[in-house]
Amino acid sequence: MQSDYEILGLATEASADDIKRAYFKLVRKFSPEKDPENFQKIRGAYERLIQTGNMEDAIARLELEIPASPDAKNIFNKIETLISQKEYKKAAAEAEQAISGFGECEAFLYLLAYSQQLNGNRGKAIKNYVKLVKQYPDKNIYKRGLALTYFERGFNNKAMLAFEDAYKSGTRDIDFILQFSLCCHEQGHYHRGIKILIELVSNFDSTSKEQIGGYIEAFVGIFTMNFFIVQDYFDDAIRQYARFLKIAGRLIKKYDEAALELAFAIVMLMPDTDNLSCINEILEETEKNFPKDKYHEEWTAISSKLIDSRMEADTRLGDEVKWCLAAFILAYDLYDDTYIRFLQTDCKLIIIERLPEIKKEFDIVKNEYPELYEKMESFFKQLEREDVSYVKEKLLKDYDRIEKSTGEGQYYKLYPENRPKPEKLQWNSFEEGSFVRNEKKIGRNDPCPCGSGKKYKHCCGRNVK
Repeated sequence: MQSDYEILGLATEASADDIKRAYFKLVRKFSPEKDPENFQKIRGAYERLIQTGNMEDAIARLELEIPASPDAKNIFNKIETLISQKEYKKAAAEAEQAISGFGECEAFLYLLAYSQQLNGNRGKAIKNYVKLVKQYPDKNIYKRGLALTYFERGFNNKAMLAFEDAYKSGTRDIDFILQFSLCCHEQGHYHRGIKILIELVSNFDSTSKEQIGGYIEAFVGIFTMNFFIVQDYFDDAIRQYARFLKIAGRLIKKYDEAALELAFAIVMLMPDTDNLSCINEILEETEKNFPKDKYHEEWTAISSKLIDSRMEADTRLGDEVKWCLAAFILAYDLYDDTYIRFLQTDCKLIIIERLPEIKKEFDIVKNEYPELYEKMESFFKQLEREDVSYVKEKLLKDYDRIEKSTGEGQYYKLYPENRPKPEKLQWNSFEEGSFVRNEKKIGRNDPCPCGSGKKYKHCCGRNVK
């Protein structure tokens, strides 16, 4: 049987931040809607590893009502110990026995619901949390427990209502907000999910540094949900993230994977160039902690996507120039070398056809998109020192050869008149059948049909073999 650490893919010495990071990464992959079985397994492991460590503090804050009896106090302590030892089934059995003896007092009812939740008996836990919410409407921890258990059980409609109820009552701990946002994501309430996460991250300050991992997950949630809606929250989100990076400083170093994913998501989502200054600020802060020489692959992807987003929004550039970006930079992650050469040759031929009017656009590329210009500089220099028609002829030979196996490119779509005409065979017996001679074959010693008076073999037939 897998341990809770194994379920989350962690070593036993993993920190609370490591546990949270692994959990939120996994639940985005195994959601309660798409894979309820795996989600409940992951959620259960997370609850047991995170929540039990805070059990004593939570109970102390609650000031639970315990029957005024030494036996009741001893049973209460015994159940607490069983929970801390992860003996949830035994803890639930002890709590049920205590309730049968002392009645449904707050302390034993809560310990029963909590033990059942951690043991995976979420249906029973929900019933007991409902009782606690009704009996103690001012204690938000029961509303919180009910919302989380509904969500773990896969009752997302009920979970949304319970989350909203707990949220309106003032529940704002970071784990609760992150779970609430996951539920919003599952239900398609992206605007609501982003709003509660932006409210959370806007309150980040130096006193919140111990929970940096949770805040990074909040930003991941914001930008993930932003994929599904119009860019209403993008400007606010990147401003908050830039502020967060400055306050967090070097403390984000242990979150390299999430921070670099966020940088990539931001440049992929950017709707226009108005946000460039803020985005550049984020990239600079990210690079301070995760330098390009150490994270070369990640930064190459980020840089390529940033150029792509900027060029896509640049109305001064035509499609032909934007195709060059795909062929000379973006294609390397998608295609093999032969097809990349085909795409690049396709672009070069189109550029030659559009010379010199396209030169202005490549002046813009040279000044504002140096990464692309660097890839194409040798081609431009070749056009300056060699005859353009000769360069075109060489490119076409290579292009026609590769096109037979790769399929049609953009060049012949734009310039169909340049496609070479296929040679017509005199006779193709496979397609046209056997050849049938209608006239008698001329013999070597017969008179030549040209009328010269010579034998055929000494006249027109001399070169016939």
